[in-house]
Amino acid sequence: MPKGVPLLESTKLEFLNFDNVLHAGKRDRKHRVWGYISIIYSDSMDLLFLKNGDPFNAARLTPKSRRIMPIKDVIKRAKETKLGIVSVYAVDEDLIRMILATISSKPIKSDIDGDKIKMNLLIRKLKERSFNGFLHTKRGVEESFIRFQGGTVTGAYIGGSQDKLRDETRISELFSTIPGLKINIYEQKKSEEQAPPAMTEMFFTIFSNIFQELGKALGDPLVVKTAIKGRASIQKDFPFLGEVKINPDLSVSGEVMVTTEELVSGFAQWLNILIETFTTFLGEEAVNIAKQAISDYRFALKSAGFFKISKITID
Repeated sequence: MPKGVPLLESTKLEFLNFDNVLHAGKRDRKHRVWGYISIIYSDSMDLLFLKNGDPFNAARLTPKSRRIMPIKDVIKRAKETKLGIVSVYAVDEDLIRMILATISSKPIKSDIDGDKIKMNLLIRKLKERSFNGFLHTKRGVEESFIRFQGGTVTGAYIGGSQDKLRDETRISELFSTIPGLKINIYEQKKSEEQAPPAMTEMFFTIFSNIFQELGKALGDPLVVKTAIKGRASIQKDFPFLGEVKINPDLSVSGEVMVTTEELVSGFAQWLNILIETFTTFLGEEAVNIAKQAISDYRFALKSAGFFKISKITID
């Protein structure tokens, strides 16, 4: 994997406070960057992708698979497992988007044998087509990326190096000399960003408080039955809600992996249905319970656009 500028390199997990690594951007401006945290284990490598120093997506790479992971799961594993090697690199946003694309999407052409084609001719053809996307090259465990924008080669990121090559001739010559190269071609697509774990936990806390207060007034069975029915009515539009559990004590938990927009919209719509239903039992008291639960989080909710969807408003 291209390395970029090292902010922390090859440090054993057992010697780290992983929270300090995660929150370095809050203390030091140089960590408020695009980049990634890599955690190398004996059987895999976990990646936390950073935007302004904060994780916005995560992945797990093994010799046989590449998959997007919940940010929360990658962080939990790093905190609970001490046998791993951690590095943090600041890299271009373009590189982050390309790495994510190789995990979350399929190439338009795959496993092109670099020994049977001429790299300069491949680049020329892509230029003629005003190609927007990138070449993902692999040789063993090393991966490199060549980005195109409107047919122009904008840079190459070399596996194991922090250098970014910009000269097209040099890029073509370099990749023409690497034996055993496999090449995948990806079109440019917008990569998604996961909702931060803290935002997910915020909604779990809000809904736990709402359900528990409603339970005191109406009884737990009615609250659970009504909440599940309301969720089912919008679950087709927000499938992640199916992963949200209502526990016996009416607390809310679950393992969800969605974008911030989906998370906010889903919980706002669910709350709208809950308020509409429970006001038939409790009148304005149902609204007051919801307002009390969200009051402490109103600024974060406003920033996320929650009140543009929710029928609940707080001055």
